[in-house]
Amino acid sequence: MRVHQDYPAVRPRRRARAAAPFVVVVAAALALAGCTGQAAEPAGAATESESAAIPQTPAGEAMRWVIDVFNSTEDPAAAEIEEMFADDFLELVPVPDFLAQTNAVIRPAAPFEVASYDAPDERTGVAIIEGTVGGQLQVQLILDDDGEIGSLLTSTAP
Repeated sequence: MRVHQDYPAVRPRRRARAAAPFVVVVAAALALAGCTGQAAEPAGAATESESAAIPQTPAGEAMRWVIDVFNSTEDPAAAEIEEMFADDFLELVPVPDFLAQTNAVIRPAAPFEVASYDAPDERTGVAIIEGTVGGQLQVQLILDDDGEIGSLLTSTAP
């Protein structure tokens, strides 16, 4: 088992994957740029009862977890993040980096409501979420063969 300086124990790496490593790109800063410190109710924001349904699929469950992390005021435990994300992802975006980006760029606009959700298949999900400031964000995720998040892209919604 490889031990990383920042973590007491990191789970052992799985077999090498032939696919290219997955990358997280957080471009939500563009959506939040120029926002004032005032929290205003976004126009057309969905209420909880009007929030788009996310299906009970592997990608849907992962998407709900990601949105819950974005909406939470507390960070999930490193072990929980390591369980949700593929090793390839975590090699490129270590847990502290994921949390730093989430806390600095995404969470200032929380809470988020799901405006729409599209699932091309059970391993892929695309949600449009809307927070209290800024524009809508698009959250895309793809699960790897092990059912872990291998790709997570958060950007301004088209």
